[in-house]
Amino acid sequence: MNILFNCDENYVPYLSVVALSIIKNHPEESVHFYVLSLNISQTSQEYLKAFCQKQSSEITFIEIDPLQFEDLPTTISYISSVTYARLFAVDYLPNTLDRILYMDIDLIVNANLSTFYHIDFGENALAIVPDILFNIGDKEYKTTIGLSSKDVYFNAGVMLLNLEMWRTRNLKEDISDFIKKFPNFTFQDQDILNYIFNGSKICVDARYNFQTDTRKCVTRWDTVENLLGGTTCNMPVAIYHSTGHVKPWMPEAVSLGATIFSQYAKQVKDILPLPLEWTDKFKSVSFIIRYKRFMRKLRYRFKGVY
Repeated sequence: MNILFNCDENYVPYLSVVALSIIKNHPEESVHFYVLSLNISQTSQEYLKAFCQKQSSEITFIEIDPLQFEDLPTTISYISSVTYARLFAVDYLPNTLDRILYMDIDLIVNANLSTFYHIDFGENALAIVPDILFNIGDKEYKTTIGLSSKDVYFNAGVMLLNLEMWRTRNLKEDISDFIKKFPNFTFQDQDILNYIFNGSKICVDARYNFQTDTRKCVTRWDTVENLLGGTTCNMPVAIYHSTGHVKPWMPEAVSLGATIFSQYAKQVKDILPLPLEWTDKFKSVSFIIRYKRFMRKLRYRFKGVY
């Protein structure tokens, strides 16, 4: 199983937690992590290599050229420009790979992903989960980036990439074309990906990218088929994705994924002592927040979300 991350030094401690959650949920799989790295320190790289080796996994760091996306706009304060690196993934990854699962760092894996990972692409370039915000809420935003209000807009935080199809595209030209047509786009590379691959994607079960707003829809209507693309949301959740500005490592986070993230963070420390540079990245959680997390978990378990 090949996994792809974008990451810089600020987020690399949290990458270790996500990586462990993947490893622990795939005991029978050989996992190889590829990290598109923007100035990740040698100390952090050596730690993660030793950490993955202890877990019988591999990790490869690929230093990216920030000049590739220096002219691309950064419109979301809590998302760095390194996010654009995934647009150029095929330029960096080995040609021997035919597929890879891209993941953001602000998520945690809660179940086995093998069924999703080995899906039949057909002629499609991506397997994704629709983004509730734009398919139920702000539908009209899609029309500002060249989609129709009925097109499925997807969340780019979890994407299974058909690399063979990606290699057939002239992505640099596609990106340039998008920026010329829609210079005022808001959601950075996610908008670009939605435009480029609008007719070349498979929608999968929402459990594989359970976003912050997915919880509201599942508990309100017992289904998220309204997402379009015939998407359902079976349990258990496979990937909790903390979309929005509150991330699962923040001490104030009370999302369903934050509790699981904290549990894996503790395991990371037990497996291999953290580098000194990382010690201030993992904040202690107050009793009140732990209580709120417990009550939220209990409440949503009662409503069928787990």
